[in-house]
Amino acid sequence: MSDELPPPDPNLQNVALAFTQWCVRNTVIEDYHAAGKLSDAEMKAFNIEVANKLFTALSIMVDPRFKGDQEAFNDFLAYIFPYNWNRPVFDEGMWNSLRHPFEPRAPKKKFSHSGDNPTRP
Repeated sequence: MSDELPPPDPNLQNVALAFTQWCVRNTVIEDYHAAGKLSDAEMKAFNIEVANKLFTALSIMVDPRFKGDQEAFNDFLAYIFPYNWNRPVFDEGMWNSLRHPFEPRAPKKKFSHSGDNPTRP
């Protein structure tokens, strides 16, 4: 692979943003933000960094344009693996939120797999 990055895959960008919101932002970190332990600027910087890192990892893992980097990525993951962390468990609350959706605050737009930005009107 050359050193020049390919254009970003908009579908993976959308997945990274959705994962950032659902899997990272909607956790105890939001409680810290609400309690004033993180400013709005710090929370914004955190969200951007997480989304960028998720997008990069997803791109390397699944985008065929990064096939040449996947072995090095796997080696890197093994190197940084958090062996002293608890093993993940299935989050039934997260799963149930899919099965029993909440009432949106504003009209919702379906998530786009075409690369469109899934924003609210």
